[in-house]
Amino acid sequence: MSLRTRTAVLLAALLACGSSVAFGLPTYFQADGALPGDWGLLTAERNLFRGAAVAGGVSLTMEGFESFSPGNPLDFGPFTATLTAGTGFEQFVGNPLITTEGNSVLTFFTLGSTAVEFSFDAPINAFGVDITSIDYAPPTTVSFLDDNGNFLNDFAVHGQWAGATFLGVLNSQPFSKARFDFAGSEYLNFDQLEFGPSGVVPEPRTLSLFGLGLVGALGALRGRRGKKNKA
Repeated sequence: MSLRTRTAVLLAALLACGSSVAFGLPTYFQADGALPGDWGLLTAERNLFRGAAVAGGVSLTMEGFESFSPGNPLDFGPFTATLTAGTGFEQFVGNPLITTEGNSVLTFFTLGSTAVEFSFDAPINAFGVDITSIDYAPPTTVSFLDDNGNFLNDFAVHGQWAGATFLGVLNSQPFSKARFDFAGSEYLNFDQLEFGPSGVVPEPRTLSLFGLGLVGALGALRGRRGKKNKA
């Protein structure tokens, strides 16, 4: 195989490696449990989500809903929570059976079908949250959308009455909105929401590997020329 052919093969392999990311498209995490005995199941699934996020280069930020004024929508800084129908979001304090972090949760009540949408100021690759009092049937649809509102993917969540659900997603395709569509009357609580962008950026990584490939190729070429000159 000629030096030129070997160089082309090397660069093609490096480019293929540099264009990949560390997690799939998408990866879902879900655990359901009865309270209070099954908190460990949710915690174990959250730890799997966190570990996979870190491995994928994601820096997670958590919102525990410990301080906010009731209303709709609610601006938490890096994201906004919006309820499409119902009386608006409230803060519920002091019930350990519905609180997974701190002392309060983001709660809402509605008599009919509704949706809760978390809109992020910057695209993210990871999203995880605890929900308590979610119904088993009908299932809740969770959709992920880009910053233009275009649908990317979704999955169905089957909760457990008087229980809790942890759900999370890692997506190599960034998204800006996580939307929960509830089919019936709901009294639900959100807690320990975690989110973050991926630090794995394919383009610069690809360019750096491309540069390394060129350096290696030039080094090989110089070595070959040196041998010819000595001969």
